[in-house]
Amino acid sequence: MVHSTEQIVSGYMKASQKLRRESKDPKKARAFLIRAGIAERDKATGRVVLAADLRSK
Repeated sequence: MVHSTEQIVSGYMKASQKLRRESKDPKKARAFLIRAGIAERDKATGRVVLAADLRSK
């Protein structure tokens, strides 16, 4: 079964939110998204942003 990128990202975001609710630790949720390749750290600001290949052009 083939899923669209939006469905995959949505699934990971929901899993991240669930992890954040359960553990009350946003650091774990951010780390989860980075490991999954959904988010990445911005080198200039240090903030976590949506991965470049998933951003709208």
